[in-house]
Amino acid sequence: MNQLTEQQWIRRWQEGSSEAFTILYQKYARDVYQYIYLLMPNRSLAEEIVQETFIRVLKNKTTFDPKKAQFRTWIHRIAYHLFIDEMRKEAKSKRVSLQEVEHRLKSFQTEEMIEQKMIIQQCLNLLDEPNRSVLILAYFQGFKGKEIAQILHLPLGTVKSKLHYSIQFLKNSFREGSVHEPKPKPERAR
Repeated sequence: MNQLTEQQWIRRWQEGSSEAFTILYQKYARDVYQYIYLLMPNRSLAEEIVQETFIRVLKNKTTFDPKKAQFRTWIHRIAYHLFIDEMRKEAKSKRVSLQEVEHRLKSFQTEEMIEQKMIIQQCLNLLDEPNRSVLILAYFQGFKGKEIAQILHLPLGTVKSKLHYSIQFLKNSFREGSVHEPKPKPERAR
């Protein structure tokens, strides 16, 4: 981030520096895009959410408090709320079609990579929200449990249990290189 620290750039941005905003945008836009794209694999919607995220970042610069959250966590929280708003708008088409996934993955070089990416996306699509978000934030974005709790406004214990559940669900869903809905566990007799 050039010669200044992130905190110095943030302070300059909060004081109105457009250069500082540009530096912060360049540092975080791709990260936010990847997060949203994993949640909803639609390039144009992910790009719109990234743009709206940074518009809100710009408008709400006085509300960011580095004592309450890291800047990256704060930005992801904004993006997550915009994602949830989009989910509400498009509840009936919540999941991406396999044709869209296949089209998107054709840009990868090998068939093996395409197959692996498809399987990962299918597995992610099996998870409901916010289990999918918890998993993506932890394993694809590298957030710690406490940061995920801040982004999703969930207790830390809930984040940990959702992460555990999501991993178990995916393990049960993935068999022999293909994705299957896991069989429900039989209820125990009382």
